[in-house]
Amino acid sequence: MIKALKEFEIKQKENYTEIQYNRIIVGQAVIEKNELVITIDTKSGIDENYFREKRTLNPKLNKIKGSEIYDSLLETNKDKFKKIRSVINYGDNLKTINELQKTKNESLDKLIFETFSGKMAKKHEMNNVDIRIAQKKSDSNDYQTIVAIFYK
Repeated sequence: MIKALKEFEIKQKENYTEIQYNRIIVGQAVIEKNELVITIDTKSGIDENYFREKRTLNPKLNKIKGSEIYDSLLETNKDKFKKIRSVINYGDNLKTINELQKTKNESLDKLIFETFSGKMAKKHEMNNVDIRIAQKKSDSNDYQTIVAIFYK
């Protein structure tokens, strides 16, 4: 769970959880069909334009750990889901996969556990994965979108 709780606020509705740090949303979880879908941004925060605009760093967020946000979202929703859906189409997870596939001769099923999302899923005993989508860019061998379902 989050260590500096006085600066954090957890808001919860039926199938939605949000974590705010000094009134800036840094984590969200939505439950769809027994799958927990998590969005975390500890660098710029999440707002209504999150997926439409280029993100800029917010200096107010420099001390937050994504792993603490992830753990808190899972703990808050622990009895409501059976799987974790990870949509990887930007950021560090995608960068990690694209770098690893160039240097390691392993399947995407194995490489996915070396991303932040994969490591966090494994930490929470979600040791299996089903890759639902693995779309590569048309002009390179890099992935553009991956949808991975982690489960026990």
